[in-house]
Amino acid sequence: MITESKSLRRRDRRRPSAWLVGVLILGICTGWGCADRSSSGDDSAEATQEVQKSDRSSDKPETRLGDIDWEEAEKYKEIDAKRLDVTAQQQASGAPVPVLLPDDDELLASAHITVGDGWYAASMSGADHTVALRGSHRMHQMPGASGKKEGDKRRTEEHTLSRTHGIVTLSFESFGVAYAIDVECERPMENPLCVEDDYVFSLAEEAGVLTGGDR
Repeated sequence: MITESKSLRRRDRRRPSAWLVGVLILGICTGWGCADRSSSGDDSAEATQEVQKSDRSSDKPETRLGDIDWEEAEKYKEIDAKRLDVTAQQQASGAPVPVLLPDDDELLASAHITVGDGWYAASMSGADHTVALRGSHRMHQMPGASGKKEGDKRRTEEHTLSRTHGIVTLSFESFGVAYAIDVECERPMENPLCVEDDYVFSLAEEAGVLTGGDR
């Protein structure tokens, strides 16, 4: 639940920002003068700061650490680590969360994996597109962000599908981990892998948890 919904972005564009309010107040005082700079000026600045603080706090994503359910992950569909090259296997073995990867030989053979404090990321290449899959136990929920659409049965858990600059992103939660799959095509407006939703959903539905390495 990493991406912000389109409806939220539209609301943000319609709402004057606190920064703009501050600029307008400063412009009025500069052009026409303020009666009492020591009092009313301070009050205006103080009020502007409060508006900015309130606006920033309302737009901040809610963050929490997920409780990883390793038992559930071990019961999930398996992806044999031997399908990766040796370097990727070694990197994945140090991942602090279950490594979810697509069940696709071409993508797995090209996988480059990096890990960090509470996360992993895998980048993979297809014939005319790239796939990135990342997982983190740090979850972000943007205020107003929508989950799955009513009637959408392709993911049983709550998920968010979005497109930004031609990149298709599917975000969802499994095993107490926040996952996101990005699909980027060479021709995003022509390639059905990016134009349609089926491909990114199929990657998520057919993905498995990497096994055969040490956590």
